Amino acid sequence: MNNSTKLSYINTILKQQNLTKAAKKLYISQPYLSKIIKNIEEELGVQIFYKNKNIIKLTFAGERYIHYLKQINKIENKLYNEISLIKTNKKGKVKLGINSALATAFLYKVIPEFNKNNPDVIIELIEKNQNISEYMLIENDLDLVIGMSPIANKNLSYNTLYSEKLYLFIPKKHHLYNPKVKNISKFNKPLYILNNEPIVTTPEKYGIGHTLKIFFEKNNIELNTAITTSTVPTAVNLAKSGIGMTFIPETIVDDYINEECNIYYFNKSDIKAEYVAIYRKDELLSEVTTNLLNIILETLKK
Repeated sequence: MNNSTKLSYINTILKQQNLTKAAKKLYISQPYLSKIIKNIEEELGVQIFYKNKNIIKLTFAGERYIHYLKQINKIENKLYNEISLIKTNKKGKVKLGINSALATAFLYKVIPEFNKNNPDVIIELIEKNQNISEYMLIENDLDLVIGMSPIANKNLSYNTLYSEKLYLFIPKKHHLYNPKVKNISKFNKPLYILNNEPIVTTPEKYGIGHTLKIFFEKNNIELNTAITTSTVPTAVNLAKSGIGMTFIPETIVDDYINEECNIYYFNKSDIKAEYVAIYRKDELLSEVTTNLLNIILETLKK
């Protein structure tokens, strides 16, 4: 049995907190699962699980065992990745992490172009929030992530794809709404009027939320995050309900120009959304992943 399967079995037991449920989840019998765990413990000479108030937990030996299983998996993945680079085989699969808003915005341009030259390569889209995608990338569960800068994790590198303006969206219910402003206009008011105003955005750890955090800090104004959401359309709907204002990227600003709202732009140098392709640092990309990254870069330049 390979290490990846062992790791899957152990994690499923911890998640399900019951051998019978875990076995069912894994589509194997409970006696077989028990035998696998017993074999591991006999091989190690220690127990890897214990029960505390009916909660299944890892022993210290179990924690170290899982730690090294993950390390072995990473080394094996590096090995197979380098072997695939040596081959000229064009067949394969790329697991691409991206949030649903970004996927909608530009993947329709990228995937057809990629498929022209890579007909036997499958792109598996994993649509998650960026913080989850970055974690999956580090854990080797993804090959590439499309997200927004900045990237704080030192184990990751990135290529800038493109940048665009971020617009301030003020709904009709907001006290700063001006019915005389009908078109997209430059925000010429002093920035301090945004101080402590309720804002709907993504979590501050990534994406637009993180960009706003930096923008507000740079201008010495207080960012009052009223509520967070993972998508811009949801943020707009929440803002329209009266919760606050929000920010929207240039890609989708045309979707809202006919709304009863004010839409303001800033200097691009002051605040912008910068989109990046993220990958593991100091690690060679597979040939098919490199092909996809190049197509993304070339397509977005057009």
